[in-house]
Amino acid sequence: MVSQPDWVHAQHKTMTRWINSTLGLSIKDLTKDLADGLVLIKLINHVNAETDAVPYNLTPMYSKPTFKLQKIENLNDFLQFVKLVCKINICNIDADNIIDGNLKLILGLIWSIFIYSTSNSLIEKSQNNSLIEIKSILINWCNNIIHKRALPQLSNFNKDWSLEINRPDLTFAAILSFYLPDLINYNDFVLPGKTYQNLSNVLNVATDNLGIPALADVDDFNFLVPDEKCVIFYVLEWFKFFEMNSNDEVESLIEETELESIDNQNPIYFDEFFQTIVATIKLKHIYETKSLRLINQLNSNILKLTNSLEFINNQDLVPILSNNINIFLNTFNSNEELVAATTDNFNNIENNFNHLISILTEFDQYKTILKPEYIYNDFPELSKSLSSISVNLNLIGITQNYQPPKSLTLPSLLNKMDKLQDLETSLSLKLKSLIDQLDNWQDFNLHLTSLAQKLPECRNNNEKKSIICDYINRFEYLISVNHKLDFFNRTLELTKSPKELQKHLDSLNNPCHDCSPIKINFEDSQISQFKAVLPQDKLLNNLSFIDLNSLLKNFFQNQNDKNSFQSFIQLIPNRTLVLNRSESDFNIHYPSDESDDSNSLFDGLSKKVGGKLMGNYDKVYNLAEFIDKLENGFKI
Repeated sequence: MVSQPDWVHAQHKTMTRWINSTLGLSIKDLTKDLADGLVLIKLINHVNAETDAVPYNLTPMYSKPTFKLQKIENLNDFLQFVKLVCKINICNIDADNIIDGNLKLILGLIWSIFIYSTSNSLIEKSQNNSLIEIKSILINWCNNIIHKRALPQLSNFNKDWSLEINRPDLTFAAILSFYLPDLINYNDFVLPGKTYQNLSNVLNVATDNLGIPALADVDDFNFLVPDEKCVIFYVLEWFKFFEMNSNDEVESLIEETELESIDNQNPIYFDEFFQTIVATIKLKHIYETKSLRLINQLNSNILKLTNSLEFINNQDLVPILSNNINIFLNTFNSNEELVAATTDNFNNIENNFNHLISILTEFDQYKTILKPEYIYNDFPELSKSLSSISVNLNLIGITQNYQPPKSLTLPSLLNKMDKLQDLETSLSLKLKSLIDQLDNWQDFNLHLTSLAQKLPECRNNNEKKSIICDYINRFEYLISVNHKLDFFNRTLELTKSPKELQKHLDSLNNPCHDCSPIKINFEDSQISQFKAVLPQDKLLNNLSFIDLNSLLKNFFQNQNDKNSFQSFIQLIPNRTLVLNRSESDFNIHYPSDESDDSNSLFDGLSKKVGGKLMGNYDKVYNLAEFIDKLENGFKI
């Protein structure tokens, strides 16, 4: 007997099993069991009846053929029927080829009948009865499912299904977990190293639990290039079971597995628990955003006050200004004939006064606008947020208080405020002393009288008129500066003593001084109850989105509250799954606080929710880490 190639053995086994599963037979050898034509006639009649492709039924000429001639007549009738009536390409096979057991031609014939059957079964999905359309339907179906598990997209039915270079075990496991998430634990199949055993297990589940015909074995996938026809035969059976069956078998299996996953007689719901966590996370984001903004503003004002104080200390402004002003006035009074004042001299006066006025204006704005906002608005809001966070955590049974980053704690912020208070006091004293000293030369009456006496001399002298105008403009500038300094001198008086302010700030350092902690028995707390109902057989640190969604939705009584459910899922630490041909590679990702807008931080999480079931199929979620961090002060 001539040895046949591997693909012939594989197709012979698969097609034999397909005929047996279709007709309920137990034939073993296509080279012998098809020779009388009866099985082939029964097969085509079954296909036509199942697909309504042809309204005719073929009756064998001999129901019990014994002679070769009778078998040939049965086979000729069959071949003419499938060729002329069913329009099937029979690949030039004749009755003698079938009787003689030409296996390759027989396999081609069975393949043609399979394509005929399949294309007519998928007529609603494909108007083109071609192998390309059939493959496209199956490939798209698989890819739409495995995409949700972040598996590589399939493009063929040979190499992409090889155990040697890909993970067909994960493909089948993903399909099972998509339709029946509680039938298997997908995470049991993720880790590499046991792909052969994993595939064997998932195929056994499909056969034993679902009754999907075992048209292929694990060994059929254990080639560098598996046989395409064998893979199509088998994948089609999965597609027919989950997508084409009109009976209630799949729905009943789904209901059965869902009933096993949760005790519906005594359900425990955690709507309030999830909502409290989401609300508390939002408070946390608000606190950290506002505290970060506040500490940046405090640091900015510390720098400004420090620079102003250094300028006042390093510049001997009183002698400099007094000297320049005296030069200006002496130039005016010492001459019987008016001469133009020195421009450089007065520029120095303007520059120094402008800088001083700028310091005073900025300082006044800090004292009258910014500082009250910090003390009587920002700090109380932050204190209130911390208090609300502590109360919420206590309500769900978490005794460990939330601890912000060290630089954003309330004591750290108050220390910055104390430093600002010290700088404010020092700068106030310096500026007040400076203004008091400048009062000594601010009597301009004498100079104005002298200027008035010289005006008649300028009536007919255009050059002197110009000089007088320059002096008048400079006098007006000095008078306006005098008024501004007088105004700022009054505002430098402290409205509150440092001790009073310190007392108010100290009262903010204890955000919960007026609230008593709610005493809750930890065993009865929401966090302990939630941990108790979590399944112990699942890897809570390695959950796909489908697993997480399936697990948590059982704990929501109000299934219409999708916002709370989706927001809670988005808070759980996740990793981006990039699965290579042989193993998986994970990149850690946590929700981040990068925006300055307190609402955008939280709302940004919700904006990521979109597409099919929030479009997070390329994520792996760590629910165990979330619970651990939650219990340790909400360090999410």
